[in-house]
Amino acid sequence: MQGKVGTPLIVKKHEVSKIFHMNKRAAQQWQQGKIMKKGISSLALIVSLGVGVAVFNSGCSGDRYHRSTGTYIDDKAVGAKVKSALLADPDVKGLAVNVEVNNGRVQLSGFVDSLAQKNRAAELARNVEGVQYVKNDLTVK
Repeated sequence: MQGKVGTPLIVKKHEVSKIFHMNKRAAQQWQQGKIMKKGISSLALIVSLGVGVAVFNSGCSGDRYHRSTGTYIDDKAVGAKVKSALLADPDVKGLAVNVEVNNGRVQLSGFVDSLAQKNRAAELARNVEGVQYVKNDLTVK
């Protein structure tokens, strides 16, 4: 069944059926391997998508100790509204008051000239939409 390069290959009839049977079997094994490779690559794709979704969801969700992304954005908006209200009021020195917000709870800190300014700052903060609680840590000079 072996031939030299450039010479015609002479094959007997019983050898043809043997070659055909071997090729058919090899083709089946190759196809099964290809299908297995597709299955493995599909599984890898599904696992990587699952991991991606899990990472994405955990990045946006909060727990007992950390705020979610949405809550963080809401807190920044509430803080900006409180600071704007303090700056707009002529009785309170808004630049001297620090505003921190966590889950809708506002903490005021810094220095004011009188007890009236301290109370007015807390009142302004309470009137802002989204504020749930005000902790007034302002110090009177």
